[in-house]
Amino acid sequence: MTNPIYIIGNNTLAYYLGAQIQSSGQNVILLTDKHSSGESLSTDGISIKEDRSLTQKCHKLNAAEIMKEPAKMVIITAFANKLNTMLSCVSRSKIGNAPVVCFTPIKDLSYLTPILGENLHAAYFNGYVMNNKQTISLLGRGTSITLCPPKEKEADKNILDIFTESKLEINVSSNSLLSFWEYFSSYALCSILSAARDDKISDLLKEKDEKERINILVEEFCSLARVDNIVLNDKVILKNIYNTPVNYIYPLHQSIKNDGKDDFNLLSTIINDSAMITKQPIPKINYLLKKLYNNILNPIL
Repeated sequence: MTNPIYIIGNNTLAYYLGAQIQSSGQNVILLTDKHSSGESLSTDGISIKEDRSLTQKCHKLNAAEIMKEPAKMVIITAFANKLNTMLSCVSRSKIGNAPVVCFTPIKDLSYLTPILGENLHAAYFNGYVMNNKQTISLLGRGTSITLCPPKEKEADKNILDIFTESKLEINVSSNSLLSFWEYFSSYALCSILSAARDDKISDLLKEKDEKERINILVEEFCSLARVDNIVLNDKVILKNIYNTPVNYIYPLHQSIKNDGKDDFNLLSTIINDSAMITKQPIPKINYLLKKLYNNILNPIL
């Protein structure tokens, strides 16, 4: 069997990508911590259900706590608040020169290169997956991956080949900051708004007042992107928001329902750091962040 493709993450995106890549004949191993590997993968495996094809397929994914064999590729999907802990299972020598693809939306990946190597690519998953009792549902009709190679380097051919063979549409971007902000703006906006309102984006879009607030929020996120001299197209951001499937619940919203706070620290840190530099007022965003912190994440205060 060929060298494994390791996936670092104990979340829905990890399972979906793992199943897709395994279906193409690759050796996939999920790296999870000892407390979560058993609870996340049942002996019956997981099922992938797709709206676009109305099909459902079952997959059994292997899991491990450490790298035992040299990697063919490494994929990271872990939430930022769990990333450092999960990277403890990584072996720099086992990675070698293998490509690493990081879906965790961290703007600057440079601090990870001593751990993961120089062949580190940022990536953004443009799609909607949800997990319900070992069934992964792919909502909506279209998905794609945006891949950003390391600065002044070409995209690793192994990544392109593996994703293409796995029937995952992949687009290469030479502007990593633009790709980051295009993804982050709509993702962060929908995450904090739906969590703060405790309602799905699709339901909020039915309300005239909420639609007006979303327009203002988009303007505020566009102002934040100027910290990197990025000019966002507000119509593109709005289109991404309106394309949210009816039944989709964003990870932060779902996490808070389960007494967690996945994504909150990452989203709030990027937003607050950018706002401090640009000195642009973001009252609507700040209101939502404060509401989340005081009323949901830290109710004792």
